[in-house]
Amino acid sequence: MPTRAFLPTLLAFLGLCLACSDRPDSLEQPVVPEWRLEVQGRIGSLDDPEQMLTDVDQVAIGPDGQLFVPQDKEIFVYDAAGVRIGTIGREGEGPGEFTSLRYVGLVGGDTLYAAQVGQISYFSLDGRFLRSTRLEGEPIMGPGPVVAPQSPQALVRLSEGTALVSPTFGIIMYDAPRAGTATLELLVPILRVSQTSEIQDTVLLQDYSSTSVWLAHEGDLLPMGSPFPDVSFYGLMPDGSGVVAVDRPSTDAAGPPIFRVTLVSPTRDTVFVTPIAYEPVPVATDLLAKELQERADRQIDGPSAPEIGEALREAGLIPETLPPVTGSALGQDGTIWIKREETLADAVLWQVLGPGGELEGELHVPKAQNVVAAQGDLMIAVELDALDVPYIVRYRILK
Repeated sequence: MPTRAFLPTLLAFLGLCLACSDRPDSLEQPVVPEWRLEVQGRIGSLDDPEQMLTDVDQVAIGPDGQLFVPQDKEIFVYDAAGVRIGTIGREGEGPGEFTSLRYVGLVGGDTLYAAQVGQISYFSLDGRFLRSTRLEGEPIMGPGPVVAPQSPQALVRLSEGTALVSPTFGIIMYDAPRAGTATLELLVPILRVSQTSEIQDTVLLQDYSSTSVWLAHEGDLLPMGSPFPDVSFYGLMPDGSGVVAVDRPSTDAAGPPIFRVTLVSPTRDTVFVTPIAYEPVPVATDLLAKELQERADRQIDGPSAPEIGEALREAGLIPETLPPVTGSALGQDGTIWIKREETLADAVLWQVLGPGGELEGELHVPKAQNVVAAQGDLMIAVELDALDVPYIVRYRILK
């Protein structure tokens, strides 16, 4: 596999961001209609092994409302009523078999593809195996991480035979300080590749840089990040229209506070940049205490919540306001779903952008659920119970 350098694309992308960095003095937001949700059904079970789900990170919606749910070594298929009607694939290394299923999607409206390490398999929507393509090559070095395009975290097939890939990545070495703060600069490319994973282009660089404080406790060094990290979000549009970046807001520019949603085409053209104004939400004392206590509870014989809070404050990692964006999801109809601030409330506001980048609507989703797919008036969310057992919730969107 060729090891194309990422620097030219990095400079081009940084130039795009810098061109958008000046804030307007004022920004009038359109009146956005509020949508409602109507539960259509739930999928999953704690007691029935036949209905139980394991990890659910992604769901693909078929043309007739059927759901394709990757489950490690097979794909569960549900009809439009939420009834499981079969499976696609099985464990193994032969045609139509999986060793570790990563991602599923539709191409051409009548073909399902499934990506795993080193291979893409294609099926008809009724489960008949069609063909497979190998993803060849060795991991390559990027600016920071080791990138493995043949082991995709996400992959979207394009009509001309290429694909957009968000590759698996790893870090060779992280030099921890004796104590104090450390910043990890991490840029991971989203690539356009051929069917054999030969790199055609670097479409966009994902910025996963972060700052942590290394807390000394009983002879150990424990890394702690901000309880309210202000990060960017990235994703591949299921319809193949490009790559979405939801940029972290700038904190030092004049003008109203905004964050931006950008769509970059597979050929690196900027399709749109949508600025969204927001009102900063202060970090509530009760919310901070809850987050610190949950972090302390995850440590065995670790530091207490007050100790963690003190270390984070000294490192400047407890912000005064909540990050305006805490997640995102991408619809198969070209919509972009933005998850807003998470507070102590029972529901979280999601804002929905249309294919052209305009704000189309907003709605409140239960806090315990996360949107993973949407198509027309159908929305799919995943909910975890107290034991972290996942359930799929089907909603009808009432506009």
